[in-house]
Amino acid sequence: MNANVVEVGLNNIQQIIQQSLQKLVLFDFWATWCGPCKTLGPQLEALAEEYKGAFLLAKIDVDKEQDLAAQFRIQSVPTVYALYKGQPVDAFQGALPVTEIRQFIDGIIERLGIKAPAPQGPPPEPLKALRYWQDKIKANPQDSAALLAAGRLLVGFGKALDAKEVFQKIDAKMPEYPAAVAALATLGLVERVNDAGGEDAVRARLAADPNDYGAQYLLACAAAAKGETLESLDALLHVISKPSGEVKDDAKKAAATIFEAAGRDKPEIEERRRRLARLLF
Repeated sequence: MNANVVEVGLNNIQQIIQQSLQKLVLFDFWATWCGPCKTLGPQLEALAEEYKGAFLLAKIDVDKEQDLAAQFRIQSVPTVYALYKGQPVDAFQGALPVTEIRQFIDGIIERLGIKAPAPQGPPPEPLKALRYWQDKIKANPQDSAALLAAGRLLVGFGKALDAKEVFQKIDAKMPEYPAAVAALATLGLVERVNDAGGEDAVRARLAADPNDYGAQYLLACAAAAKGETLESLDALLHVISKPSGEVKDDAKKAAATIFEAAGRDKPEIEERRRRLARLLF
């Protein structure tokens, strides 16, 4: 464990509560038999390192520390309690996606005006960002957020086979599994981009001729494989709205693949699905 993660029991609980007078403390109530805990625990530990002291992660095994679990009225695991200045300020139950955990932490920091170091995210340069996520995967091979991000970056580098291998490491128990399924479903579209000389070559084509619908279609395929679903669908819908031809038919097939991968639980996806229906009928 890093310096911002500590195991808590009756012997040191008062010390941790005392620390909460100066900094945010997240109590992670977990159990060895709890499947979601095995997902959430490593995520919280990685975030504790990433946030560089913005909060202290205090881990409590409810089986070993039943009295503490009773004091906090824990009814299910995993449960995360946020404590600041000795008082509970927020909580959540279950294994959330990493993005939602970050929102939870950032929301508390902003709401309470806690002065804390900013989280250290990936660098903006794609190659450095890939190394950043690969380091996280080495530290925790079950970090599905890192696996997903690394896979998408590999797609951007034209390494579709490597990306596929990374996406396939995200199993059904991991929070990013639906996104990985979608990425795999659209990964085949990248092969068309690679056959055309790669994304840079296609962008050069489009720069030379802004009405090159074939290039627009190919870039939409590349965007879909990188997880840029809305941008991809918007580009495909633009191509589909143009006069008939082989590219238009290809765009329809690609859109169908992306819509299937995206599912039906997002309003912004449904709005584009309705736009497609209006174009077709």
